Amino acid sequence: MRKAVGLVVCAAVVVAWASGCGGGNGAEGSSAAVSAGPAAAEAIVCEGVPRAGVALDPAAKACADNGFEPAADEFNFPNWGGKGSLSASGMIAMFGPDAVCAQRGEGTCTLFPAAQDWLDQVNEAMAGGRCEGMAVLSAKLEDGGAPVEQLQAGAVATVELAQQTESVVHQIEYWWATQMVSEVAGPTSQIRALQPSEVVATLVQGLADGKGYTLGMYAQGAGHAVTPFAVSLANGVYDIAIYDNNYPNSVSHLMVDPVAQTWTYDEAAVNPDAQAAAWTGTGPGTLDLTAMDWRAGPFVAPFVDDAATSKGQGPRTFLVTAAMPPGAGTVGARITIGGSTVDTTADLSGAAAALPAGAVVTLVKAAGTVVGVQVLVPAGAGAVSVEPVIQRSPSAAGGRTVVARVSVDGPGQPRVTIRGAVSQGGGAFSLRSDAKGNVSVASVGTGKVTVEVSNGRRSVSIPVPDGGQVDVSVDDAGNANVTITDEDGEEYEYVLEADSEDGEVIEVFADITDGELVVDEEVVEPEAVDEAFVRDLEAAATDDQSSGGDAADSVDEADSGGSDAGGGSDSSGSDAGGGSDSSGSDAGGGSDSSGSDAGGGSDSGGSDAGGSDGGGSDSGGSDAGGSDGGGSDSGGSDAGGDG
Repeated sequence: MRKAVGLVVCAAVVVAWASGCGGGNGAEGSSAAVSAGPAAAEAIVCEGVPRAGVALDPAAKACADNGFEPAADEFNFPNWGGKGSLSASGMIAMFGPDAVCAQRGEGTCTLFPAAQDWLDQVNEAMAGGRCEGMAVLSAKLEDGGAPVEQLQAGAVATVELAQQTESVVHQIEYWWATQMVSEVAGPTSQIRALQPSEVVATLVQGLADGKGYTLGMYAQGAGHAVTPFAVSLANGVYDIAIYDNNYPNSVSHLMVDPVAQTWTYDEAAVNPDAQAAAWTGTGPGTLDLTAMDWRAGPFVAPFVDDAATSKGQGPRTFLVTAAMPPGAGTVGARITIGGSTVDTTADLSGAAAALPAGAVVTLVKAAGTVVGVQVLVPAGAGAVSVEPVIQRSPSAAGGRTVVARVSVDGPGQPRVTIRGAVSQGGGAFSLRSDAKGNVSVASVGTGKVTVEVSNGRRSVSIPVPDGGQVDVSVDDAGNANVTITDEDGEEYEYVLEADSEDGEVIEVFADITDGELVVDEEVVEPEAVDEAFVRDLEAAATDDQSSGGDAADSVDEADSGGSDAGGGSDSSGSDAGGGSDSSGSDAGGGSDSSGSDAGGGSDSGGSDAGGSDGGGSDSGGSDAGGSDGGGSDSGGSDAGGDG
C-alpha cells in the first residue's frame, strides 16, 4: 500500500547503461538510467526525524522513506526452499507465447524443448529459496503494482496473504526468475559496480521519486535479496531499513559507512532467530539495486534460436545452477575466456572485472546463498569454457555431491544443457563453446553426466560415456549434429532435426548399448495455461512501464521470440488461452508438475544437497546418478530460510 513519501533532497550524476550483449537472441539489451557518481553521496541531504522503527539511532536524520509499512506490507511467512512450480503460464507471461509455445490449443501450450529445459533449470535452482521473488512482490504490492485482492480474495494487505495460496506462490516464483533475464541482469550489474555510498545515493534518489527496489548483498560467498524502504543518517553512517523475507514481522538494518566504503548487516542484532554472524562488504561488487520498472516484461528469451542471426555471431548466455538447499553452500563456476580463468565462488565481487568488456555476471540469489551464476558473453568473445563449482558451507553435511546444470544459449545454435554430479570444489564435466557456436562436453571422472540438446521442436538426451565427450554443431539446414565419443575413441553420430511432423514436440532418448546407438522417441503432451495469471502479470508489466523514471525500454522494439526453428514470430500478444494452471502450488511441499530430467527420468530438484535447513526437509530428492519418480517435491517448506 503506497504511503506518503518522506522528505529527500538528492542530486546525482547520471551514468547510462547499455547492454554489451543484449538478449539471448541477439536483440539489443535495455537502456536504463542509473543514478550515481563519485560525488553522489555528498549530495544527499538528510533532515527531519525518521518515523518510528526505521532507524536504530534515535538521533538519526531522515534521508528517504517510501512509506513501506512492515506491519502491513511484509509477508507473514518466511522465505522457503524446495523445487519451484513455475509453469508454461509463467513462461508465456515472461517471454510471450510465440517465444515459448511450439503448439497452442484452446487453453493449452506445448513448450519448445529449449523453453522447457530453461524452465526445469530455473525450478530446480529454487531449492535454495525464493528471496528475490518475495522481495520483488512485497515491493510491487506496496506500491499498487500488483493488487493484493487479485492474489487472494478478501485480502487487503500483504501480511494477510497465505503461503498456501497458489497465486501467491506462482507470482513469487515468477518474480524470482526475472533476475536471470538480461533486461534485469544488465542494469543491476552496473549498480553492483558502484561504491556502497553511491548505491545509497541511488536508493535515496529512487525512493524520493517513488520507485521500488530490491537490494542485493554479497559477502562471504553468500547472496541475498531484500526490500529496502527507508534511509536515515546518524553519526556519519547510513542506516538502510529493510524487510528481510527470511525474518518476517521485523525491521532489519544495513549500515553503510560512506568514508570507508564498507557495510554491515547484522541480522542477529534485530532478529533473534538469526545466526550470530554479521555480513560485511567493502567496495564495489558487494551491493546492488534492481528497480521495479526494469522487470517489466515481456522479456527477450535467452533460449530462442534466432534463425536471422548466424551461429556464433551473437551473444551467448551461460547458466550454472544446482539444487542447493538454503545455507548448504554456494554454486558458481570456473569461467575461462581467452586464457583468463575466473572462479565466481572464490571472488563474487571481482568476477566481472576479469571478464571481457560487455560481459555481465549475474549471481542467482536464494535464501542467503548463491545457487547459480549466469554469464552473458558479448559477441566476438571467442571460445568460452565453463565448469561448475560447489563450495559447501562448514555446517552442511559433507561427502555428498550435488547435481548441477550448465547450459549455453546463443543465436543460431541449439540450447545445450549438461547435468551431472559435482563435488566440493570441482565437477564431473566441463563445457566449451567455441567462436563458431559449436559446443563440446567432456566427462571428467566416473559420475553420470547427461547432455540434452534442444533444437526447434525436438530434443535429444544422451548420457556422456565415462571418459568420453559429446560434440554439438549446427549445419546450414538448421540440424544439430551430435557426435558421441566413448573412452576408446569410438564415435557415434546422431542428427537432430529442428522440425517434426504435424508440428509435434518430440523428446528423443539416445544411449549406446552393445556398441549401437539406440534411440527412443516420445511425443510431449500440452500443458494447461492459466489465462488469468498471464493477464495479471501483463497488467503488472504495464504498470511498471508507465511508472516513469528509469523504465527499461528494450522490449519496445525487440522481437523476443522469432521462430525457434519452427515457431512463430514476435513474442508479444497475450492470448494464452483458457484453462487452469496445471503446475499446482509447490509452496508447502505439494506436488510438482515440472518437466522431465534430461536423463529420461523425472527430476524433483536434483541431488541430496546437504541435508535439511532450519528443520525443513532436504530439497534434493535424488542422488546424483538417479532420478526420483517424478511426482512430489521433496523440498517442503524451509521454515525460516537461512541468513
